[in-house]
Amino acid sequence: MVTIFKNSPGEWGIKKLGEIAKIQTGKLDVNAENINGKYPFFTCSKEIHKINTWGYDCECVIVAGNADLNIKYYNGKFNAYQRTYIIEIVNKRIVETKYLYYFLSAYVNILRKKSTGGVIKYIRLVDLTDIDLPIPPLNIQRQIVKVLENIEIGINLREKAILETENLIKSVFLDTFGNPLDNPKDWDIKEIKKTCLKISNIIPNKSLSDEYINYIDISSIDNKSKKIVNVKKIKGEDAPIRARQKVLKDDILVAIVRPNLNSVALVSKEYNNMVVSTGFCVLRPNKDIINEKYLFEISKSDYFISNLVSKCKGANYPAVNKPDVLGLEIPVPPLDFQNKFAEIVQKLEEIKEKQIKSKEEMNELFDCCLYNTFMSELVK
Repeated sequence: MVTIFKNSPGEWGIKKLGEIAKIQTGKLDVNAENINGKYPFFTCSKEIHKINTWGYDCECVIVAGNADLNIKYYNGKFNAYQRTYIIEIVNKRIVETKYLYYFLSAYVNILRKKSTGGVIKYIRLVDLTDIDLPIPPLNIQRQIVKVLENIEIGINLREKAILETENLIKSVFLDTFGNPLDNPKDWDIKEIKKTCLKISNIIPNKSLSDEYINYIDISSIDNKSKKIVNVKKIKGEDAPIRARQKVLKDDILVAIVRPNLNSVALVSKEYNNMVVSTGFCVLRPNKDIINEKYLFEISKSDYFISNLVSKCKGANYPAVNKPDVLGLEIPVPPLDFQNKFAEIVQKLEEIKEKQIKSKEEMNELFDCCLYNTFMSELVK
């Protein structure tokens, strides 16, 4: 068991959070953001937005009041959405703000259980003010903060290393093939459909009615890592009407809804033969013409994204049609060039997988320290 100190919250003094903190809510509507703004704008999203005006200048913990219920720490000028709670310690000779941040990061799962509401869950002010906060001496608080900060530094360094590896793949692509936008090396140009095999649709609720299927929809794709991360297991007869495509290893999934988010993924062998939503355009590379890793890199490029965005229809639910994807013209270098690029990518991806595993181990260490330091006694 990983813990920071032998003593536990049960051996520390306890105060209600409402007794030692000033808690207020933001005042702005969520659409007040300005993407070019100067100050952070905190909403209930995990992402931090921007705004041109500030309404608060303090060191605080910010709790999303509905939806994801995430926890953030900030010190400085910012503004906040009306459903966020801003928690400011009144007497910092009793509690360090960063200590409270780490405690609430551990406590957030209890908050989620206390949340109420229908489709969108929310927490009430009393859910925060009534929290029993363990308060060790300040020197212990600072030691806890230091240990957890050091682990977070390790996590951030690993995130940076992963990003650098991803950027190296992009750099190798551009050095080898040039920017697809202007095709400086004058490679042959082909429509994507001329480089891929045709996909046949299925009807799982008839052909697989008594079987369970593994189903991938757009929410299954992590658009940051470009990976499939969440597969649903459903009975064939209960499959949604959009579950009409089967994928094979090395297929490329391109979400045709909100293409600006670039929800794309290369199908690895563990997802072979799974059923996917018609919300994807499935690209099945003809390996006599195009290498899957080359085509996948094209699908992640600014050239690919901007072309699809320009063809979007619908304001509230922007989407493209599959012919928009299949009709996109791309440079197609000789296959041996593509294959050499794929070999380099394979080696870099092996490095990246080790970096990801190392980051996951650090995340587990962080979560374990949080739980065993703050929660092991409180959840008994």
